Amino acid sequence: MKILYLSGNFPKVNLLYAGRVRIFNFLKELSKKNNVDFFCFSAERIPNNEIKSLARYCNSIVLVPHPLRSLKRLFVGAFINIFLSIPLTVQLDHNSIFLNKLQKQMNLKKYDVVIFDSFHLANYIKYVNPAYKFVSVLDFHNVESEFWHRLAKETLNPFKKLILYWQAGKIREFENKVVFNFDLCTTVSERDKNILRASSGCKSIISIRNGVDIKKYKPYISTKKQYILYVGNLDYIANIMAIKYLICSIMPKLNKVCPNIKLKIVGHSEKTKLKFENTRTIKVYQNVGDIRPYYKNALALIIPVKVAGGTRIKIREAMAMKVPVISSSIGAEGFNYVDGKNILIADSAEKFVAQICKLKKSDLLFRNLQKNAYSLVAKEYNWEKIVEDFNKILQALVDEKI
Repeated sequence: MKILYLSGNFPKVNLLYAGRVRIFNFLKELSKKNNVDFFCFSAERIPNNEIKSLARYCNSIVLVPHPLRSLKRLFVGAFINIFLSIPLTVQLDHNSIFLNKLQKQMNLKKYDVVIFDSFHLANYIKYVNPAYKFVSVLDFHNVESEFWHRLAKETLNPFKKLILYWQAGKIREFENKVVFNFDLCTTVSERDKNILRASSGCKSIISIRNGVDIKKYKPYISTKKQYILYVGNLDYIANIMAIKYLICSIMPKLNKVCPNIKLKIVGHSEKTKLKFENTRTIKVYQNVGDIRPYYKNALALIIPVKVAGGTRIKIREAMAMKVPVISSSIGAEGFNYVDGKNILIADSAEKFVAQICKLKKSDLLFRNLQKNAYSLVAKEYNWEKIVEDFNKILQALVDEKI
């Protein structure tokens, strides 16, 4: 098949951005049996080594400059959005240069499948010539309206809360309509699929779950269990909120009962929205290229998120490396877990502390979580198998179009 993959983000090779991990692995695995062209926005300068790395899987790569979202642009966009039916995020990702290049690309080559990565680009389907006979796919990285609703709920500023609830409503309305413009819509979990189906009434929504590269994320053999670990994009608002909760609410309580357990926060920051200070028990590692070495002596990966959408790919990565995971219920959404068997769930600071201490004291619990979690991800969350099944679905839809 000839596949055109449209994205608002360049898939980072360092794989610290969950959404970009999905893009990268889709491109990598789909390219094994198909001819894939990649077409995306670029609000930053992409290093040549990253372009060359991705070029191994793509026949062509088209990068379209996209202005950064400055505060001025956001405020002006928000005012204009009052008079528009589409959400602000969709409005800000509308770019005439991108559209013109996309139309030229579609004229140059006849594609069997066009994948629109995330709902932010969904509106571009309206500008594609309907005479082209291709299978259109919209990939949801999360239920965006749910994420914005949760963000509004956790926001204290009443003005910001009002804006967020307003946009959450517009996004939900947009989601419910736009799904009918595509031959197929995909989500990252059964949970997200069921939410979108129930909300929109659309039946052509299926789950193509997130996975892990088992060959890349191999277990380290270590019994030291020296620290707990938080991993993520340090510019992302949900991660910033989770880290503040971890530092301000969980660590002070943990230090009282288990003073020897330290916290390592590992991630990447391009915008540096928030400065994190090192202390005796907390160490911050920013702009990390490869997170795998930090898993080596970790007691557990901690995911205390209160605002989230989609699924946390870092759960699968930690489990593939045989590092136990302690997560909030929201953090573990969309994952086929059993509390106490392959993960530990905590929904309060006190419960997080209790689970960390329990894991620290019990070698048996540590080993059982390692074994059961690794078995789960190896069996159900392998990218190769996930995308192979997706490819079969795409081929069947293409055959129907012929």
